[in-house]
Amino acid sequence: MKTPKIWAFLPFALFIGLFAMFAFGMWGNRVSKETSPLIGQPAPTLQIFTIDNQIMDLGKYRGRPIIVNFFASWCAPCRAEHPSLLQIGHDESVVLIGIAYRDNPTNNRNYIEQLGNPFAQIGLDLQGAAGASFGLSGVPETYIIDKAGIIIYKHKGEITAGDVPKLIRIAVRGQ
Repeated sequence: MKTPKIWAFLPFALFIGLFAMFAFGMWGNRVSKETSPLIGQPAPTLQIFTIDNQIMDLGKYRGRPIIVNFFASWCAPCRAEHPSLLQIGHDESVVLIGIAYRDNPTNNRNYIEQLGNPFAQIGLDLQGAAGASFGLSGVPETYIIDKAGIIIYKHKGEITAGDVPKLIRIAVRGQ
């Protein structure tokens, strides 16, 4: 009887190693919702048009807390979070800005007409440059900018009804 060579087990060991890496990537340590290298930094100045064909200027809201939400009409979690955004939009203590990320302007207008407009302004980030300047990793994603124009918080993913009071509290009072 021949003893098996160690090389015969190499494909199996390689498969197990790749599976372990995949499993850790899917379910291992995740980055916290609040993590962003831009926290504590001034918010990027945006050079994009709004849905109304104006230039977006976050500076005009200086002195007020701003919540910037990146969304898209093609994004299912964005649709799911829309009722929460409507709730934030009704709170006069914050300014809610929407940025339609890599979205068709016609589709975006239809989306807003269908679901309601919670935003003070809606920017059109057609090429993704505004998202890149904020370090966007996907939609939906939300950033809170304090009265001085500094990013103080990042919320990655869908905003739920339970998140609304926390986001407004952070925006109004800071971290």
